[in-house]
Amino acid sequence: MQTKQTFKKVLGGSLAAATLAGAAVVAQAPAASASGQWDQLAQCESGGNWSINTGNGYYGGVQFSQQSWQAVGGSGLPSDASKSEQISRAHALWEIQGWGAWPSCSAQLGLSGNPGGGGGNTAPAQSEPAPEQSAPEPAPAPEPAPEPAPAPEPAPAPAPEPAPVEQAPVEQAPQQVEVQTSGETYTVQAGDSLSSIANALGLDWKDIWNANTDTVQDPNLIFVGDQLKLPAAG
Repeated sequence: MQTKQTFKKVLGGSLAAATLAGAAVVAQAPAASASGQWDQLAQCESGGNWSINTGNGYYGGVQFSQQSWQAVGGSGLPSDASKSEQISRAHALWEIQGWGAWPSCSAQLGLSGNPGGGGGNTAPAQSEPAPEQSAPEPAPAPEPAPEPAPAPEPAPAPAPEPAPVEQAPVEQAPQQVEVQTSGETYTVQAGDSLSSIANALGLDWKDIWNANTDTVQDPNLIFVGDQLKLPAAG
């Protein structure tokens, strides 16, 4: 009888070195403006069509999955939202997952740094000073008004919904197939993705996902503390 074990992610020196080397290459990429980076990404992901819906489960200019869209507060279909809302929610997804949310196109384009597009307030224009006028005669002082009643304390804001932890670097989910499991498990850690777990354990991320489709419906979304069943070695 095989004993169930729980693995923790161990990255070897060579993998860490490769990660640092990749970061160095990205850091040398020329920075683009906020709107320029999102337009470049949309051009790569959808041909620049912000209202695209081909029926493949991914929508809009930067190809949101419905689950990722809802995780950053979106409602309805991403392809029905305006370009500015899609960029704003894409920035919210970037704050959670970084450019790894769009692994293929961000790597092709060499995107790095803060893309902007997260919204913000614009300061009101300062009005011209009114021309000076002669001071009128002072009016008699009015009777003092009664003290206003204190305003009630505002109700506390509801707690935000938990955001997803990490995205596996895949653009479209493969077809589900039955996979034989080994009886061993892996506990998801902060910063994990199906791809990084598969690389660390010498497995195929598709086999890990197919072994866990009862709990992981979208391979782009896994959560810290999830217990993943590991497939049997091929």
